[in-house]
Amino acid sequence: MSEAHVYPVLNEALTFIYESPGKGYGIFAAKEIIKGTRIINEVPLIRLATGASTFQDLQIAWEMVPHHRSHEVVNLSFTAHSEGPQQNLHWIFEQNAYNGVDERILVVKAARINHSCRPNAFGRINELTNAFTVQVFKDLRPGDEILMCYCQIEQNSLIRKEQLRPFNFECTCAICDISVVNHQFVHEANESRLELEGLRANLDALKAVGNLNHANIEQGLECVDRILELAEKESFIEWVIFACSFAADAFLRKGDREKALLWKMEEKKFVEQAYGLDTVEGNEVTKWLDKEGFRGTKYLWHVYSETSGQIDSRIMNFKPKRGVWRDVSD
Repeated sequence: MSEAHVYPVLNEALTFIYESPGKGYGIFAAKEIIKGTRIINEVPLIRLATGASTFQDLQIAWEMVPHHRSHEVVNLSFTAHSEGPQQNLHWIFEQNAYNGVDERILVVKAARINHSCRPNAFGRINELTNAFTVQVFKDLRPGDEILMCYCQIEQNSLIRKEQLRPFNFECTCAICDISVVNHQFVHEANESRLELEGLRANLDALKAVGNLNHANIEQGLECVDRILELAEKESFIEWVIFACSFAADAFLRKGDREKALLWKMEEKKFVEQAYGLDTVEGNEVTKWLDKEGFRGTKYLWHVYSETSGQIDSRIMNFKPKRGVWRDVSD
């Protein structure tokens, strides 16, 4: 690695930054990491509303970056553009920004994570803490590269290729490389995605009915089984969560509370692995458990302090009647 670059501090006990063949630098597991581990919890350095990506918008946001952290942004580029620093900053942002619901953000630690259409980690903005988190949802061995998907993972290879075009690289992972040797594998992955899309549409239609009968529930549970089979293979952890949630509601409608709870706890497990329980999704699981009479939930909550610039941990207990969390750390 070049000594001229000072890298942002990650969880040094778990990860390290090193060269990734054909991808520049990446983040790797320094030791065994179990699925569900949060490896990054980072407040974005730059935030821009969707559509606000002019040089002027970016310059205003750049001036708000603390001076002692500006090098972290600059180090994301190994190529200085001849047009000048303003264009160089714009290039860095366009190549490394993540797209949120209504904003684009730059998180320098997570920006080092490379892409794969078969990822092992999931990154997102936690709406409750305002931080960008990355969690691994597969067990990793020392030396494994940590990878996230930059595009819509459920799309076929041609659509994913178009979605990745702005990042100026072409994915050559096992389900994108259409060489003669790999063609059948890519075809099977595309077929799996097409089937998953149909299964998801079926479940969405059943949920929209609002008054499932026994036959519809059984049809939905058959879809759930197939979704789980395909989604875990393709690393569609969000679809696994959706399927578990549907199954919990279906068994509750059937009056089988024991199986409903088992499915909801499966959903909780995958929510914890992908997002963490200190999230909107974690809250929804808590509310469901409380609403249906399953008591006793306390979650670890992370709170961002504007004063210290740090993310502090709190043990929180959800009060559903008030719709608020109560700090029970002490």
